Amino acid sequence: MKRCTILILAVTCGAFAATLPGYRPQDLARAGIAPSDIRTLAAALSLDGDDVQQAHAAMSIYRDAMEDGASKARAEIRALVVTGAAEHAHEVSHRKAILDAVRDQIAERQRAGEFLGDPSAMREAYQESMSEAERELTEAREAGAQLPGWGDAFLAQAIVLGEWYDSSDTHLQTVREALAEIAGEERQEAFELWWLNALLERSIKHARLAGERLDPDVPIARLGFDDDVTLADVRQAWRKSHWPLLIARDIAVRELPIYAADAISRGKIDVWRRAVERAIAAREAVRDHAWDGVQMRAVVLDEVSAAAYLKASKKLAYPAITRRDRAMRILAAAIARPDLDESQRAMTMALQLEHESLISDVQSRHLLAVLADEGQLLADQDAMSVAMYFPGTMIDSKGTPRLDASSAERKKFIADTMAGLQSILTEDQWSQLPGTRTQPVRD
Repeated sequence: MKRCTILILAVTCGAFAATLPGYRPQDLARAGIAPSDIRTLAAALSLDGDDVQQAHAAMSIYRDAMEDGASKARAEIRALVVTGAAEHAHEVSHRKAILDAVRDQIAERQRAGEFLGDPSAMREAYQESMSEAERELTEAREAGAQLPGWGDAFLAQAIVLGEWYDSSDTHLQTVREALAEIAGEERQEAFELWWLNALLERSIKHARLAGERLDPDVPIARLGFDDDVTLADVRQAWRKSHWPLLIARDIAVRELPIYAADAISRGKIDVWRRAVERAIAAREAVRDHAWDGVQMRAVVLDEVSAAAYLKASKKLAYPAITRRDRAMRILAAAIARPDLDESQRAMTMALQLEHESLISDVQSRHLLAVLADEGQLLADQDAMSVAMYFPGTMIDSKGTPRLDASSAERKKFIADTMAGLQSILTEDQWSQLPGTRTQPVRD
């Protein structure tokens, strides 16, 4: 079935670091299956001999068609050049190099001890040196974005990408039919199950939101739990209900660039913002259903296994939230020091226990804030990514108040523990702990 609205657009030649939002040239050849899947297909259908060879050949033909078609689409997109774009791309690259050089210079001055004893001096030097370089880079990008013809170029690229995605859908349908024929009528049910799992496992990996790429079966496998009949039924029920959400998400994401082109050509940024919000909502639906899958599996496990599984799933889905924080790492380093006296060690261990007893609640509140506000954060970033195409238009950020408040709470929580530890240790012991030095020291 053709999906004429599923389009991805592109700015050509890496034009002034202002590619049209949504265009990812590396994704054009993203395939639903690969020749390496022959192993799982052969196992699922008990294939052997000629059937294996025929199936592998069909998969290889599909892979080659995807790679060749994507390469041609990229080339056509690069050919749709706005006059002056190459010059502006060179200018932006030059300005970015200058900006990077300024950063390196400040870092070198810091390593040389220039700002030792005066923390505000580095801040002032950084702001003074960077402000001019950043302003010139911004002006270069904006100048490139205001070259005449971007709207027409983007719409022309839409035609190229629309045709390519129609072709890629046809390629996928062709290999599906070829493999289904090899499976035969008697193995169609097993084939359909394999096909669903193969497509789902690849699609699930493409995510922006925390937790969006979670596969609830991965922690199950890592923990080595028995795959009994009940758990297998839960798994298949969840995967069948997850797949439509992945399809809806991928469609919403693919549609983004055509709305960007439409918004830019018409000068109406709201068209783009609404499309972004729809895509984020589709991503959130995938993310939330992934965690629903965790809870569905936890119900059929015993209490001990369920607790271990939930902990492992949360760690896998939200590693930035659940990993040890700075205070925990420094507490562990302090306890390991051989020069602590008995009183210091006892107080440090008590502080560690107190921190550990509170950290779970702090992490849980931060997770709720991430779930509530991360999507809005990405939507605001996407809205700002097209700002250069709308000179004079105010693009308001809706903000992330819950995430901001939670981040502040986490910082204060860590700072309070660090302050408590500093009061226990001597100045020399404290300064020797990794991550506690507040001033640069010349090696």
